[in-house]
Amino acid sequence: RDWSSDVCSSDLLRADLALSGHGIGTLDSLTFCRQVTGFHSISSIKGALHQMLDEAGAAVREHNEQSSSPVVIKVLEIIRSGYAEHLCVNDIAEQVHYSPAHLSTLFKKETGLTLGEAILRTRIKAAMDLLRNTLESVSVIAGKVGYADVQYFSRVFKQFTGITPLEYRRKAVL
Repeated sequence: RDWSSDVCSSDLLRADLALSGHGIGTLDSLTFCRQVTGFHSISSIKGALHQMLDEAGAAVREHNEQSSSPVVIKVLEIIRSGYAEHLCVNDIAEQVHYSPAHLSTLFKKETGLTLGEAILRTRIKAAMDLLRNTLESVSVIAGKVGYADVQYFSRVFKQFTGITPLEYRRKAVL
């Protein structure tokens, strides 16, 4: 059975069209499908698919930022650059010269997320990347993404992903 043809299904092409229909650009589905036929393992396909999805995510973020106000773009930059630090609404609001309440309302309106949710997502996505690409312990990774308590980090990670950090690492390596 040719498993590479399953990966190049119409679902992948539909995702491509859906993104391009929103002005986000296209995933290079045909190139990806051509590459897949040269792969010899599921893990190599998974790696290529992860890279493709990361690129699509970056395109979506860029598109969303282009339609966001300058203050929301600045807040997203603050979160991306400072997620490993202690971040709270009051500190972020002070940096962009807005009241916490006004900033929270504006951010939620433009992104669909609360500031807390945006910080959490950024931290967990950074942790996922570290779990996938390093051999550092969960405790070290927790500290690097802004969590002093590894148990709390593991609980938040599981709430966000549905699996523990160690389970994620095992699945990401396969």
